[in-house]
Amino acid sequence: MYFTSTLHGNKCLLHAFLSNDQKIILCKLYCYFYTFRWINRNKSPLQWLLGMGVWAHLVVNVFLSVFLLMVARVNYPGGEAIIKLHQVLPAGSPVHVHIGNLAAQTGVSRFTEFNPNWRYFFKKTLSSETI
Repeated sequence: MYFTSTLHGNKCLLHAFLSNDQKIILCKLYCYFYTFRWINRNKSPLQWLLGMGVWAHLVVNVFLSVFLLMVARVNYPGGEAIIKLHQVLPAGSPVHVHIGNLAAQTGVSRFTEFNPNWRYFFKKTLSSETI
């Protein structure tokens, strides 16, 4: 498990070996660093520049998070397929949906079961009686 360093904006392998308590302490140190930079931004031009760097880091972090969320959404075709299935078929009709192994690995989960009238099957082997 990697821990994202907010100070450097990259993944540090060192954080993979830290305990949760050490990670919390490190996060608090980052927060104190950013707070100190923001509070002291009016004391000198260098402090002002570092304070603006805090805001720039936050804005860039938000935009990159949104971008990577959009990339991750495209990375799960099974989830896209089940959402498209819900859009194409009428909501009131009784439908039996078998979710295979590959679909379950690529985004289909219990969170995508939007319609209570539909029956979803996750079993590896289905008999004709189950369908």
